[in-house]
Amino acid sequence: MSTSIGILSADFDSFAPISFLFEQNGFRIININAQHVDLEVLIPNLPEILLLDLNLGNFDGIEICERIREKKNNIIVICSNEIEEYIQIAAFNAGADDFTSKNINPHLLLRKINAMLKRMPKNFSLNSHSIHHLSIKINRESYLVNTGEEDISLQKKQFELLFLLVSNPKKVFTRDELYQTVWNNKEVANPRIIDVHIRKLREKIGENLIITVKGNGYKIAS
Repeated sequence: MSTSIGILSADFDSFAPISFLFEQNGFRIININAQHVDLEVLIPNLPEILLLDLNLGNFDGIEICERIREKKNNIIVICSNEIEEYIQIAAFNAGADDFTSKNINPHLLLRKINAMLKRMPKNFSLNSHSIHHLSIKINRESYLVNTGEEDISLQKKQFELLFLLVSNPKKVFTRDELYQTVWNNKEVANPRIIDVHIRKLREKIGENLIITVKGNGYKIAS
């Protein structure tokens, strides 16, 4: 069964080279017209991957990303020719997995998407489906985290970060280790990405459950 990629845009012509290459490589392209989209219908039925145009006319791509992240953990790549740093930071804060130019070489985007698919939770390197540490209960199959008071749904990267930390409660992880494991990227970690996701995690599960070890990285509270 082919993987579906949704393109949410008001300008599909700008995505034509990307659509062509991805279809040639076995992906199923679903064009979602931003001018007629109903988010209440769209969000429950999103494909595995969404290329989200930042400029949607009547809609704001950042806001749509945030709304999706409240309920879904699919891959979201925000696409825009506006590459100012503050826009990229806003995109990652909203829960985007990546931010790229609409003029990106389609072959490069294909490689990036394939790498993200390999890092989906079902392929996560840890074997157990659920773990329990202090007040935290984590279920990999349902993506739910329980802190003793309520079930919390996390974004994909937040979930993987927490699962990794809780699975190794005595270990202090450097940013590079977190980046290489969760993002499956051997390059030097982008501290901004790691710190943003840790901050979001703390907002959801509690400020004291993830400890900053100054000069080293992060660990779960013991």
